[in-house]
Amino acid sequence: AGAVLAQTRLVMLEAPLVATYRDGASFDDLYRFMTERGFRVADAHASTLSPADGSPLELDVAFVSTRP
Repeated sequence: AGAVLAQTRLVMLEAPLVATYRDGASFDDLYRFMTERGFRVADAHASTLSPADGSPLELDVAFVSTRP
């Protein structure tokens, strides 16, 4: 996947704010992974909300490459 990411300008990820899967990547893990590979957050919005209080559980995050 590294070679593909090196050629990619935009990546959309579903990033959990609350752990829903055992051993799943957290938002912090995904953010660190993408920024270390030359991407920055371009947009984000809540994709899943808690039925209990409406707080965001997951975000759809657009990362764009910072490489020229």
